[in-house]
Parts: sequence; C-alpha cells; structure tokens
Amino acid sequence: MPVPSQFESSIRRAVSSGEFGAALRLWHEFSQTIQQRASLGELTLPELAAARELCAWTALTAQCARAHSQRRLGELKASNRAAQVYSQIATARG
Repeated sequence: MPVPSQFESSIRRAVSSGEFGAALRLWHEFSQTIQQRASLGELTLPELAAARELCAWTALTAQCARAHSQRRLGELKASNRAAQVYSQIATARG
C-alpha cells in the first residue's frame, strides 16, 4: 500500500473540517513514515509525488481557511465599531 493512502484521507478530512491540530499530528506521523521508508530505500517516486500534491493541497486549503477567518474577523470588528458609535449617539441623546 502506498504511503500517502494510509494518511491522505485522514489529513484531508482534518484540514477540511478545520481541525488543524489533528492535521498537524497526522502530518508529523506521515513525515516520520516517509523518512523511514526513504532511509530504507522503499519510497517510490509516485509516492513522493502524491505526498507533494497532498502538501500543496493542505497549504492551499489552510490559506483559504485563514483568509476566510480574517475576512470574518474584519466584519466582526466593523460591526463592533458601528455598535459602539450607535451606543455613543444613543447615550448622548439620552
């Protein structure tokens, strides 16, 4: 069984659901497995290519999640500022 197939679905599931701590732990296990297989001369080029693709997908998906979170945080900050201004106006009219 190729190395990536042992970890790929679990890593993709963790990243997709925003469980980045779990994904990091899985990546750590995966990297240890790759290192062991490479040191034994058992790692194939297709396995390495699949690992590279998974790494690229993980990075892109995490960047998208980060951008979405940053946008949402900006919206919340703007909403909070507006609420503070409205509160100050209401207090001044009070």
